Amino acid sequence: MDSVRFFEGRITGAGVIRDLFGRIVRRVRVEFVGRWAEEHDPLHLDETYTYSTGETQTRSWALESHGQRFIGYDAAESARIRGEQVGQDLHFVFDRPFRPGSWLAPPPVEARLLHIGPGRLILCAEARFAGIRLATTDAVLRRA
Repeated sequence: MDSVRFFEGRITGAGVIRDLFGRIVRRVRVEFVGRWAEEHDPLHLDETYTYSTGETQTRSWALESHGQRFIGYDAAESARIRGEQVGQDLHFVFDRPFRPGSWLAPPPVEARLLHIGPGRLILCAEARFAGIRLATTDAVLRRA
């Protein structure tokens, strides 16, 4: 399976975000929608995260496949995602850009999408800085 094809269609789910002490600090609803613009264009992936605090975060990616590996860019934030398919699972790293007025870039997020059955996935993600886990996100996802 081409790693980018994993993101075709609609994936929805819900999960929790934990702080560095393992305490749940927010709950989140997740939606990914992937579509091809044209036959040879990259896959366009829209992500929406809706948090229990009322905040909503969105990103729009262009993902290019290179066999079992992929790379993507979010032009709005100058962010990059890169990853690879390992069996039925995906492992990826999301590099986030500097924020205005900050001298330190946010730590990258490392994540895994694990297949647990037909149309069902678990998202396990964590942000680390200097080897210390700052936050984790765990979510159960399904193909809609």
